[in-house]
Amino acid sequence: GGASLSVACTASGNLVKTASKISVSSSMTYTLSAFVKAASGKTLDIKMNEYSSSDVLGQTVLTSVTGNGSWQRVTVEVTTSGTGVKLEPVFENTTAGANTFYVDAVLLENSHLVGTYFDGSTNDSLDFTYSWTGTDNASTSIQTGVSITGYAGSSGAVVIQSAEWSATGTGE
Repeated sequence: GGASLSVACTASGNLVKTASKISVSSSMTYTLSAFVKAASGKTLDIKMNEYSSSDVLGQTVLTSVTGNGSWQRVTVEVTTSGTGVKLEPVFENTTAGANTFYVDAVLLENSHLVGTYFDGSTNDSLDFTYSWTGTDNASTSIQTGVSITGYAGSSGAVVIQSAEWSATGTGE
């Protein structure tokens, strides 16, 4: 919250989006989550625009949010089409007139599940390491699972016990 993006809008339709589209795989499910904060009664849309390799706009999926004066975690799920290889997150004011809203902790995951927010500054655990792809707090982040040294299983099933769970009794 303390380092969130403040979006000062003068009219409905004012928006903020990523500087460049995000490369993804076609025919896969992605979930965008973010924390947003707007004054009570103010409205905005969180959109995911899908583009082909030639930047032709395909589908747009959105979630509408009505502010309550507090932080709210919102999600948008999209399954890319057979030609969808780029996604563009968009946060758009839909309130007539002025509206200032805030966006923080944006996370795009290749999953239909919403995971716990992380960034490159997240402390490593026994199961995952975290890093920035470039400049701290100004680039994307990666969560990497630690290598599995051994496993037991049959019929293609693998039994893996979380090192974090073993050490702390929690998965976080």
